[in-house]
Parts: sequence; C-alpha cells; structure tokens
Amino acid sequence: MKKHFLLLLAITLLVGCTNDDDSNINSKLIGEWNWIETSGGIGGWYYTPESTGEERSIIITNNIIKKYVDGELVAELNYTIDQVNSPYGGYDDLIIYENEIFDQRIVLDGNDLILYDYNVSDGFQSEYQRN
Repeated sequence: MKKHFLLLLAITLLVGCTNDDDSNINSKLIGEWNWIETSGGIGGWYYTPESTGEERSIIITNNIIKKYVDGELVAELNYTIDQVNSPYGGYDDLIIYENEIFDQRIVLDGNDLILYDYNVSDGFQSEYQRN
C-alpha cells in the first residue's frame, strides 16, 4: 500500500509541475510596442525613427503580430512561442512565425522588448518600448 501511495504521489507531482513559461512570456508580450532602433546585418547598419523618417510599431495579441509603419498596417503574422535550449546555456524564448523564414529570440526587460533574428549570422535586432 505504501508503494502505491508513493507512486501516486510521484505521478501527481510530475504532472502538477508543468512549465508555464511560454504562457507567461506570451502574456508579457501582449500590447503595443513602439520601435526605438534596429541594428545589425553584415554592414553593421543602425536605423532609428530619426534616421529613417518612419514611425514603426507592433501590436502583439495572443497569436498575431501586426506591424505598422507610419500608422499603416504592413504585415500581419501568425506566431507561436517556443522555448529552446540556448547555445549559451539555459533557454531562449522564441517567436516562431508561420510561413516566415526567420524566427526571433525574445528578450524582455521591464517595458523594453528586444527581438533578435534567431540562428542568423548577420541578423538584426530590433528594440521596442511598450506604449
């Protein structure tokens, strides 16, 4: 009887210990974000609203990212969140876009969001601030 109880307890603990990180990061992403800068690429390019003359923003919902330039919708992308082993140790949270070539690594720091092109040698990073 004691063995059955311990087995049941172990199963309950294993099933009860689910990873809620994906839903947690997703809830933190939801909202409107204003573009601050983009940098990277083979040429080390650096773009800002001042240098481009563009105001960019993204609106993130549970499964859609809408990209705007000067208030005009330019892209609507379906996405999911996934957590993968980081080559630097630990885990990376990724935005996996449906029907897109590149995914992006998510870094959230308070009201700042950085999206890094994932697994791209000469990729870009774009920084946003919560509206």
